[in-house]
Amino acid sequence: MASRHTARAVACVLVFSGIAALAIAQSRTGSAGSTAHTASSGRFDWPIGRRDVFAVRWQGTSLRDVPGGDAERQLGGAAVFEGDVSVRSLGKDVEGRFTLAYGIEAIREYGLAMDGKELVSDADRRLATAALVGQEAIVHTDDRGVVAAIAYHQDTAPSTRELLRRLVDMMRVTLPERVGSPSWNAHEPTPNGLATVHYEDGGNELRRVRVTYEGLEGLGAAGETEQELSSTGTIGLDERHAVRSIADEESLRVTSANGVFASRWAFSARRASTDALALRPVKLDDLDEATGASQLARDRQKERDERLSRGWDLGSIEVQLAVYGKGTHVDPKFVSSAAAYVRLHPEACDHLVAWFQDPRVTPLGRQLVMDVLSAAGSPEAQQAMRGALQTPEGRDPSLRGALVQRFVFVSNPTPESARYVAGLYDAARDVGDTRVAFRAAAALGAIIEHMSGAEELAAELDQKLRDDLAERRSPQETVALVLALGNARQQDDLEAIGAFAADARPEVREQVAQSLRWFDDPMATRALLDLVRDPVPAVDRSAVRALREQSLDDSDWESLAQAMEMGSFPSRFYAALVDLLEQRPDCGPERTARLLRLVLDRTPDTGGTRELRERAARLLSDLTA
Repeated sequence: MASRHTARAVACVLVFSGIAALAIAQSRTGSAGSTAHTASSGRFDWPIGRRDVFAVRWQGTSLRDVPGGDAERQLGGAAVFEGDVSVRSLGKDVEGRFTLAYGIEAIREYGLAMDGKELVSDADRRLATAALVGQEAIVHTDDRGVVAAIAYHQDTAPSTRELLRRLVDMMRVTLPERVGSPSWNAHEPTPNGLATVHYEDGGNELRRVRVTYEGLEGLGAAGETEQELSSTGTIGLDERHAVRSIADEESLRVTSANGVFASRWAFSARRASTDALALRPVKLDDLDEATGASQLARDRQKERDERLSRGWDLGSIEVQLAVYGKGTHVDPKFVSSAAAYVRLHPEACDHLVAWFQDPRVTPLGRQLVMDVLSAAGSPEAQQAMRGALQTPEGRDPSLRGALVQRFVFVSNPTPESARYVAGLYDAARDVGDTRVAFRAAAALGAIIEHMSGAEELAAELDQKLRDDLAERRSPQETVALVLALGNARQQDDLEAIGAFAADARPEVREQVAQSLRWFDDPMATRALLDLVRDPVPAVDRSAVRALREQSLDDSDWESLAQAMEMGSFPSRFYAALVDLLEQRPDCGPERTARLLRLVLDRTPDTGGTRELRERAARLLSDLTA
């Protein structure tokens, strides 16, 4: 009885995902931070036995398009959760990793409404409250607040685990890698997905803004969606530099091939009390290191897949593959719908491989088959991709490179796929087949980044790419391998990529700038600031775009401003600079105004530049206002 009502209680939290309990976005706890006490060194410290109790309130609404009948309708939801959450320290291990227990101490209010109808009765609310109070999650975190793992007692229900994990995510605070940085970027999960966030240190408070979402579950990756995101966050510090409060608000609207989705929430956590308790040991035998999200994620994925694939079957998918393969405009929803069907019906994978070989299917149609299988991403779909590449049609020299490159889009590649693509890359490189080798290298880099649970294999393959870059055979191969290492995004790749920042060939420097955007590191920042001054337009544009992802400190911004004053940048750079200033508030108002005035002074008021002048003037007016 209790677990059933606990699940009803957690339903209200699912609305905060922004998908109104239809599909809550997955997030990675590995990037989350935690509420903590800050040492003067700029690192967190949780004294053993200390317990902080926070009064938490979380209120949100969401609205999204939902298929229904012959048309789409909009489903709205609203939810509220209010209660007390405690954070107690169980100490620090020899590696400096802290163990914290997050517990639900009290629930004062929660509710869930869907399309204006209250879904939780008073009786359910009382039973669920009793079931949730006392539940806890055991969190392992470092002194920056980055969570390595979340564990639960084995008898904790999956829905309760999900609620606890969401609370841990929302109470995060992430410190910079460089101690004392006035501003920095981080990746943090929210119920909507994995966000890039920007921090500024204001002394007695930290200010946090979400810049963009890298991925929104069920809606697509950042490049596949149009996001309108507004957020403000303040982390209050007391006189001892300990976190005393978190206030966070977000408004998000996303337009994608799957429809329009909007969410809004307000979250607050205020420290209500602090005490020191006798240490209550936690037996590791009582814990389950699984996050508890896996089963919930599978259930949510199944619900999404059933919704997306409604009205489709294998026959209709094969017919559309043949039609679209002849050059007919592809419905933007086709690939996601067909992929959803394939995930629900793994047996369809073998049929798609057979259809891949059918003479009625054109080369474009075969690429679409691989698009569907890569979007499905299941182990069965990946096996089918490997099988398709072994057919005579998959060995077509004019098509093979494009087919192999589809592995870039597999979100959770298996070790079997990693070894297979590595084998294709080696074989093609050995015979000088650059059409396949270069694209296989790009796919291999993405596999290294996305593969989980096979760290040794990923490190081995990443080293292979670095070794091949060291013995590069042509400028084209240099570009391909720098791109591949940028896809891999491993810390060891940064130096290998940066070594080519001063290469004599502009196409190499351009790819270096594009690859460095994934590394928020001082070495990457310095290289990009140099590349911004590159005489080749494509290179400086790529460098400016990459700087949007970097944690620029005060000296970095000043270097940029001085170079602008010295006339180091051509006029074509001004539009990119205004783009950067629009998205990065950490430049500071005075320096931003200084740069904008330089743009206005040096940009003639002509038809081709009038829009740029208007943007710069509007930004300057907003600053002075």
